[in-house]
Amino acid sequence: MNVEADCLTRDEHRCFKCGTLGAKNCHHRLFASSGGPDTIENRIMLCGSGNVTGCHGWVHKHKAAAMAEGWAISRHNSDPPEEIPVRHWNLGLVWLTRDGGIVTEAERNAREDTGHG
Repeated sequence: MNVEADCLTRDEHRCFKCGTLGAKNCHHRLFASSGGPDTIENRIMLCGSGNVTGCHGWVHKHKAAAMAEGWAISRHNSDPPEEIPVRHWNLGLVWLTRDGGIVTEAERNAREDTGHG
């Protein structure tokens, strides 16, 4: 499994935050510097260069706001990344799965309503 390639495929070469086509940063939601795992459910594509420009730079400069939307995860949060929703530019609130999928809020609510969650 190549996490970066899988992340790029899942996110359709778009920035998870703004939808810009051609995003190149496979960002750790729980930052690698904080011990974030190198797993598909902890990674999203963001536009920008390094931690400085574009949405990738914005997330690193505005950590509290980024955490509120799930683009970043606090190192103090004990929930695994797949349990922490993240705002997608087009789909709204989603959950990232260990198998590289995306579950929308509507899909998650339907699973809970039918008892198949």
